[in-house]
Amino acid sequence: MNLKQVLVIGAVWVFAVNASQAVYKNIVVDGDFSDWADVPVAATDEAGDNDVGPDLAMLKIANDETNLYLYIAYYAEVNPNAGPSVYLGFDTDQNKETGFDVFGLGVIGSEVGWVNDYPFKQNNGVFNDGSILDGAAAIAPFNTMTFEQEYAIPLSATYTDSEPVFSGKSFDLMVYTDPTGTNEHMDVVSYTLAKHVEEAEFGKITLTSVVAMQVTNSQEGVLYSLEYNAAFPEETNWVSSGFTVEGNGEGVYLYDPAGYSTAKVYRVMSWQK
Repeated sequence: MNLKQVLVIGAVWVFAVNASQAVYKNIVVDGDFSDWADVPVAATDEAGDNDVGPDLAMLKIANDETNLYLYIAYYAEVNPNAGPSVYLGFDTDQNKETGFDVFGLGVIGSEVGWVNDYPFKQNNGVFNDGSILDGAAAIAPFNTMTFEQEYAIPLSATYTDSEPVFSGKSFDLMVYTDPTGTNEHMDVVSYTLAKHVEEAEFGKITLTSVVAMQVTNSQEGVLYSLEYNAAFPEETNWVSSGFTVEGNGEGVYLYDPAGYSTAKVYRVMSWQK
């Protein structure tokens, strides 16, 4: 548990803890993969199922406000950018009936793809349907023998009509390679872009006869809940007060329906809706 802030109010200790359902992280694309140590695995593929070109092993995904980050690992050392190459297929409307049907598997309808660092538009029955602007991916290491790579894909990429590629906050992704006898690919992964959840700024406030916790910097699309512990705070034994409220961009209030107590230790949890 990452305890971000402690507020002492008389005999009460209050903790603000940030949690995220998606992975918000700033990744430096430099070939040092230590940034990925705490990012969960999004997809894996079995070993030895592609004897021509990259044998895909593992995928991790993260993002910040600027880029979508990918980590791709391979079972055998390979140059993934020399051909056969690695491709990315993004189903940005999450509708298999629109976009390009990769390998005719019927599991993804890709509106936009990347081959190596180059992005291109896709459509029904059309593998390459035109250019994407400002979408070149940064990849490290690039065009050399390696067991792993990391990507940074600009979330500001647009179609030629200036419409954003990532217009929604969710998409489906397939990682695959040039067509071979086995049509190497990973399973489709659904991902929702993570929002940076700011540390809650809060304090105790009395509203008539009710003692409440006020979060002064609540964010839209972020949920806040109040939990308590009857002893000095530890990793376990936290109990939900049963009160959760959605942020509104201003101040929100949380209270303990069972009654505020100076014998309890309170903390505020915040996470993306």
